[in-house]
Amino acid sequence: MYTVMNICMISNVKDTVSDERITIRPNLVKAVDGDASMEYDVSHTIPSSMLKSKESMTTKMTLRSMKELITYIESLLVLVHMDESPYASIQFDLPMIPSVILSPKNLHYTVRDSIIKHLKLLENTWPVVPLPSSRRNSVAWACNYSNENPCCETMKPKLNKHIFFNDEDTSYHPEYCL
Repeated sequence: MYTVMNICMISNVKDTVSDERITIRPNLVKAVDGDASMEYDVSHTIPSSMLKSKESMTTKMTLRSMKELITYIESLLVLVHMDESPYASIQFDLPMIPSVILSPKNLHYTVRDSIIKHLKLLENTWPVVPLPSSRRNSVAWACNYSNENPCCETMKPKLNKHIFFNDEDTSYHPEYCL
């Protein structure tokens, strides 16, 4: 399981109930030919308070590549920056960096470019969340692929990752391969 990326669009800093949320969850997809690639499930949740209804509304889509994800994020950032009725602030929870809260007026090119650069960095190194204890004997961790260990051999060209279970265990665990 991979860490998620969250973008929270804050309408009122004193009322978090009205925040819109975008969640991006990467998924490993194995093709028929044994190759693997990443897709990104994107969900956008609008709270019920903004809809004047009893339930919030969530829309979902799947982006088939990092290129599509970057296009989506670039478009989102430009539109939020140019909004004539802007949010109070935008919170970015990106994998492997601290949470950042910005005002929409500060989403200028250099900030947007930094976010995109970070996403490009994550393309082949998106962080892995350890498996739940019910699926492992000890803490799982991901590392760069090494020719000494054949784990996830079919995914090596695209993902460059495999799993070990502790510092001493370097044995092959195909049942846990991502």
